[in-house]
Amino acid sequence: MSGAGPLYRRVADAIRTRILNGTLPPGTRLPSRAQITADFGVSEQVARHAVDILLAEGLVTSRPGAGTFVARPPERRRVCRGARHQPHEHVQVFCGEFPRDAARTWGCDAEATLATPVVAGRLGIDAGDRVMCSRYVFVDDARPVMLTTSWEPLALTWGTQIMFPEQGPYEGLGVVARMRSIGIRVDRANEEVTVRPALPVEAERLRLRPGRYVLFIERTFLAGRRTVEVADIVLPADSTRVVYPIEVTGPRRPALLKLALAG
Repeated sequence: MSGAGPLYRRVADAIRTRILNGTLPPGTRLPSRAQITADFGVSEQVARHAVDILLAEGLVTSRPGAGTFVARPPERRRVCRGARHQPHEHVQVFCGEFPRDAARTWGCDAEATLATPVVAGRLGIDAGDRVMCSRYVFVDDARPVMLTTSWEPLALTWGTQIMFPEQGPYEGLGVVARMRSIGIRVDRANEEVTVRPALPVEAERLRLRPGRYVLFIERTFLAGRRTVEVADIVLPADSTRVVYPIEVTGPRRPALLKLALAG
């Protein structure tokens, strides 16, 4: 066994490698601490710390009286995201290959508030300007699977029929259709994806154990150079597969240059 770092972490790394490459498949009983001690030539305390790391990562589970077993990987939901926004995009954005009879729904709470410096910077407005903040919880089979918090400048939507995103004639149609109804053409969307530990409030709302990791997506909708909405999207990292369809087009033919010859 080689590598840098504390010995217990190197033992955990070695066992993790066996789990991930299939040498220790799901359902397999993990070697006992005494066996780990003998196999790696380490103390029982080192073996215990190594197993604790794997338990915290969710790679193994402990069954009282039976031992520790390699956990079965959670079912991953496919979350399809792309540039095309169709009616009821809020529902479609997280629907992937779910069972046909799955109960999928979402809820939203919206309130007018003041932009924090971070939100203001993302929207290109001044801190303290009024924004509409909308908080969504997406549910599949009674289990929360995605959180979204979005912000829109009220300078764009104040007094219009789309001021509250999920009320009125454009309820559920998404930001592209809503903005189009007031003469704003959304022509671009950017998303940046990172992985981080869930915040306590996120873990509670997604029913995750503290310390579990989430996919964190920062989304921006633009109309020309003007930002019309920003959003934070949070999904469980170990049970989500995010898919970004990419349209591939062939090379454009160079425009033909027509010359007018003076006679």
